Amino acid sequence: MSGNGNYMLESNIEWHATMEQALINYVNDINANAKERGAIGTLTNDPEHWHGYGIYTPEQLGQYLDNEYKHNLEKDERRNQ
Repeated sequence: MSGNGNYMLESNIEWHATMEQALINYVNDINANAKERGAIGTLTNDPEHWHGYGIYTPEQLGQYLDNEYKHNLEKDERRNQ
């Protein structure tokens, strides 16, 4: 931190930048693992995209992806009845 401004604001900006990089790294890891398993598509690693869904941390993205997976399983189950 520069020590010249508002500590809380600077701290918040640093936290946001750290979380953005963690989110990007998390998506990149998911994509690398998926590619190793033969997946063709990838998730976007653009943090602004995920912010539009209210996702700012790897944990939030993990929960979102888990929920999407469960939702799709339920749709398949209903379709196959």
